[in-house]
Amino acid sequence: MNEFLSSLLETASVTGSETQAAEVLQPYFAQKGLATVRDASGNFYAGDVSGSAGVLLAAHMDEIGLMVTCIMPDGTLRVCSVGGIYIPMYFGHRVRIYTRAGVVYGSVSVNRELYRRSEFKATDIIVDIGASNAEQAAEWVEVGDIATFDSDWRMLKNDCLSGRALDDKMGVYILSETLTRLHENGKDAQVCLCATVGEETVKNGAYWAASRQKPKLAIVVDVTYTSDYLHGAAKEECGEILLGGGPAVCINPICSRRRIEQIRQAAKRAGISLQFEVSGERTHTDADGIHQAAGGVEMLIVSLPMRYMHSACETVSLQDAETCIRLLTEYLGSLPE
Repeated sequence: MNEFLSSLLETASVTGSETQAAEVLQPYFAQKGLATVRDASGNFYAGDVSGSAGVLLAAHMDEIGLMVTCIMPDGTLRVCSVGGIYIPMYFGHRVRIYTRAGVVYGSVSVNRELYRRSEFKATDIIVDIGASNAEQAAEWVEVGDIATFDSDWRMLKNDCLSGRALDDKMGVYILSETLTRLHENGKDAQVCLCATVGEETVKNGAYWAASRQKPKLAIVVDVTYTSDYLHGAAKEECGEILLGGGPAVCINPICSRRRIEQIRQAAKRAGISLQFEVSGERTHTDADGIHQAAGGVEMLIVSLPMRYMHSACETVSLQDAETCIRLLTEYLGSLPE
């Protein structure tokens, strides 16, 4: 496991609280000799941070999670969702609550009656930190503290990686490696990486990044559902996407057909097999925010195939990640502009 990627995955960055993830990125790029800056929204930029780079590389560093809304008289915590969580996944599992004083651990209560229901609300999640009453709980936890699954990454067979927040720390990792390889080859001029905030909620970071950079081309790297497991995406709706099958290039009304053809040619030169995901409406990625800014931007979306998205066991192939890096390095290094 790459030490840089490990640090990213082990750092909590629920939407609205991405600062610690940016603090992992800053020394990494400083060590590589690349300039960095942050904007008022919390976005982190590296590379050509002048505000006039022709190419914007974007991946979001925020993750889904919970936020404490109140402390009950019995000392348990109530929460709201931050981003698209799957509520039933939390019942009977442990969580980490990130407080001013450090991490507080909690268990989500198991209510057997809930399992008979078909619909759930975030208020059904009751977190027990072991406190005896509200006063005691308030010594350790505050309203507004964020929480995530109490889980870590694990390597699986066939070079697969499983854990929480791979959506979209993997995208940040892929673009970080791409930028550093371009830098080492002297081909990083006019290229700016942005690790964005807020993608899992309102995509404010993507809009700010595009408004700041006004790029000619924006490439968003995110994850996409695979169709190769029992409850995966239907290939009839979005295309057949396989774990280990390589990068998935998105064909969508906001994606430039000219740029898609260019990246096809780059893949051919590098001997890389591409997959294609298809969508006819919003992409539900940072591309939606970027597309609405800067007077119109040519877009590409390159996705990393993922199983079990928005869970504590998101699963990707590290071989797919490396192939994404190779593809983007080849493509960006060949652009005449």
